[in-house]
Amino acid sequence: MYKVAIIWLKIILGFIFSVCVMVLVISYALTGTVATDTLEIVITEATGLQHQEVMFSTDLQPLLIVNVFWFSILVLAFCLVFMYFLDLKLKAFLAPGVLSLLSIAFLQLIFGFLRGFIPPEEEIAATGYVYQTMERADHASLVVVGLGVVLVLVSYFGHKKLEAWRKKNSSNAKA
Repeated sequence: MYKVAIIWLKIILGFIFSVCVMVLVISYALTGTVATDTLEIVITEATGLQHQEVMFSTDLQPLLIVNVFWFSILVLAFCLVFMYFLDLKLKAFLAPGVLSLLSIAFLQLIFGFLRGFIPPEEEIAATGYVYQTMERADHASLVVVGLGVVLVLVSYFGHKKLEAWRKKNSSNAKA
């Protein structure tokens, strides 16, 4: 029963970790918001009627975006610490490392899809803001990919070094 609870905790923490990675990238991308703006996703009919339907609408508030950014960093750190203390092994960092890489791959697929619908910068004045947002999302993605790679390397090489150190100290304690 105890092992099942540990497995479920790891699954839940992994899910929270991957969601926070995506929230981190998106909130960092939106940090360029300096005033309360409204973000809308509008669907336009392809017929001659040109009817528009608002699919998503939200108000972007700069302070809220910055708070969400820092909160997501806090939750990421909490998840990493909690996952380590569940196993007390550095191999616990393998799953968050892989999850961060997969989450960024998923986000980059979505951003690549969205970039196909953004008109050139010369056509609409507001696209400069959209291009800056996408550029900040790419920068945050690179940082998270670096974090994922570091976590995978720490889980692999750090585990070997820590186990060798533990063996050496346990043999010294017996002698």
